Amino acid sequence: MVYTWPGAQEKAREADRIVAGGWSGWGSSSTRSNTEFLGVNACHGAAAPPVGEVPELQLRIGVRGRDRAAVERFTRELIPLV
Repeated sequence: MVYTWPGAQEKAREADRIVAGGWSGWGSSSTRSNTEFLGVNACHGAAAPPVGEVPELQLRIGVRGRDRAAVERFTRELIPLV
């Protein structure tokens, strides 16, 4: 998902928070996700230096798990955030 200025980072972090919050109620402890903010910290993660306001960034969330229903629900949960 691509978020743009103003507040691109805040928008992307809120979308990630919403998705992450959903995981706890889906009942699948074997499902895992990974979030990257391309344009801010995708290469260095938490070690990336802080940046000012970015004009745009891409939120990439990957998921995998043994519970097919939980993974499929993940894809449906993303639709409203696009």
